Amino acid sequence: MKYLKFNKKGNLEDILFLVIIIVFFVILCIPTVKIINGISTQAQSMDNLNAENKAVIADMETNFYDVIDKGFLVLLICGFLGILISAYFIDIHPIFSLIGFVFSIFILLGCAVLVGMAQQIMTNVPEVFNNFPIINHNINNIFIYLVVFIAMVIIVLYGKFRG
Repeated sequence: MKYLKFNKKGNLEDILFLVIIIVFFVILCIPTVKIINGISTQAQSMDNLNAENKAVIADMETNFYDVIDKGFLVLLICGFLGILISAYFIDIHPIFSLIGFVFSIFILLGCAVLVGMAQQIMTNVPEVFNNFPIINHNINNIFIYLVVFIAMVIIVLYGKFRG
């Protein structure tokens, strides 16, 4: 319920929440791709559709992969930027940076479990995720991105000038 409050300022645990959203997005790709593939395959095999309609459906399937793949990248970038911007508005004393560093290690451990689960799902269903190069690249390298991003959040949290 904490995430539903208004006037909430960002913090380090928002990173774990973002990774949960990313894993949910990866899991949600499986049934949507299977549904789109089924519709396209069934439409291509129908005799009462003309070639123009079949071409539109095939084009829709191709565009679907592109939209989902780039939508994942937008979700990732907007999530990271939103957390950075909201972390800027937290007033916290730099003495607590050690606690933030220790807490970020626990966040990375939790994220490692979630990313491992997403990678396992992606290897179990390769026919779905072969069409998403951006998702594959980001999930395979997300741990590096998270380390850099957590460092950026810690710098934003504790490196502000007090005026």
